[in-house]
Amino acid sequence: MTDRRRNTPHPPKVGLDPPTVSAALMSHAGQTEPIMPDFDAVRRSLSEDETTPVALARAFNGVRSRQELDKELIDARRKVAANPNSAVAHLCLADALRHCGDVAGAIAIYRRFAEVQSPEIAVSARYFLAALGASEQPATAPELYVSTLFNEFADGFEHYLVQVLKYQGPFALHRAVRAVLGDSTQELDIMDAGCGTGLCGQMFQPMARRLDGVDISEKMLVHARKKRIYDSLIRGELCGVIRTLPGAYDLVVAGDVLIYLGEPAAVLDAVAGALRPAGLFAFTTERTASGCRLIENGRYQHADAYIEAAAAGAGYDVVRRDDFMVRFEEGEMVDGAVFVLARV
Repeated sequence: MTDRRRNTPHPPKVGLDPPTVSAALMSHAGQTEPIMPDFDAVRRSLSEDETTPVALARAFNGVRSRQELDKELIDARRKVAANPNSAVAHLCLADALRHCGDVAGAIAIYRRFAEVQSPEIAVSARYFLAALGASEQPATAPELYVSTLFNEFADGFEHYLVQVLKYQGPFALHRAVRAVLGDSTQELDIMDAGCGTGLCGQMFQPMARRLDGVDISEKMLVHARKKRIYDSLIRGELCGVIRTLPGAYDLVVAGDVLIYLGEPAAVLDAVAGALRPAGLFAFTTERTASGCRLIENGRYQHADAYIEAAAAGAGYDVVRRDDFMVRFEEGEMVDGAVFVLARV
C-alpha cells in the first residue's frame, strides 16, 4: 500500500527522472532550451494574475509536489518490473498513477485486482474504483480498508500530520466546544471517537472527569496508550462501540472521522444514544459544495447544508459551526468546518 493522503491530481510525466526545479521554472518563462531559467521572465509570468510572492511560493510547492509524484511513479514501476506477480506492487502502481492524475491507468489496474483472493487488496481496489467514479459510491469506507490504512501509517502518522501537514482539527474542535460551554469549569465525561494517537484527547483531557477513546486501528491505539491520558481505550468499529454505551457521555468529539464514515446518519444516531440530556457532539468535516462526496484520495467531503439537514433529522440542534483550514495538502489548505451539535 502507499500513502492515500494526496488529493490534487497532476498530469503524468514522461521520462526516467523527475524534472529539475530549473526545468519547471523555465516552463513558466516560456523557455525550451536547457539553460539557466530567465527568472525575470518567471516573475513577470507569475505576477500577471497574482502577487509575486504568493505565486512563486505556489510554483515552488508545485514543482516539489511534482518531483515527489514522479519519483513515486518511477519507484512503483520499478517494483512491478522486479515483482511482476505481486498484487501489492501493482496496487502501489495504481495508487501512484492515481496520485499523478492518470485516472484511466489507475482504474485499469484496480479493476484487475478488485476480485483477488486477498481481502485487503480487493477491498482497497474496489474502494478506489468508487473514488475514481468507476463504480457506485459506498455509504462509508470499508472497515478493512480503514483499519489497514491506519495500521500501516500508525508509526509516523502523528509526526506527519502535525509537523508536515500542520493539522488544525483538535485546536478548532477545542475552541468551538469552549465557546459553547463558556467559562464553565464542570468536568465532563468525554468520548474521543476515532481517537487515533490521541491528538484530540490531549486537548480535551483537562476538562474531562473521564476520557475514553475508541479507534478501529490497534496500532494507533498503541500510540494513544503511551500518552496516558485515557481512562479506557477500545478497539472497534466506531458506531458499534458507541451503541454499547447508552447515556454515558456529556461530550463526544470526533476529529477527522466523518471523512471516512461518509454518510453521517449512522454516527449521528449512535452518538445520540450515548449522550446524556444536553450532551454535545463536536466533529470536523472537509467541505464540498453539495451533498456527501467521495473524492479521489479516498476521503469523503460534506456540504454544510447536508450535515445540518442530517443533524436535524437525527434530533440535534446545530449550536455552533466554525470555518477552519484543516491541513496543508499539496501546498494548499484544505477547507473544513467544525460542528457542535446538541441533543434536542
